[in-house]
Amino acid sequence: QQLINKALALDPNNLLALWLSGTAAFNAQNYKSAVQSWEKLAKQLPPETDEARAIAASIAEARNKGEIGRASCRERV
Repeated sequence: QQLINKALALDPNNLLALWLSGTAAFNAQNYKSAVQSWEKLAKQLPPETDEARAIAASIAEARNKGEIGRASCRERV
């Protein structure tokens, strides 16, 4: 996680680091953080790609498990 955070500090839009950060948060049951990372990633992916669909599914699963509404987590804070 420390290396992921370092990568994001250097480049907050690093696609791999955002994906890994979301995955690590999801695995730690920190669903809100997972959604935040993956939403930031999703904004950078071309729509209608396999990657965009996979991230959308991951976001939906994290929202469901974390009982997070459809609004962006940043809007809820």
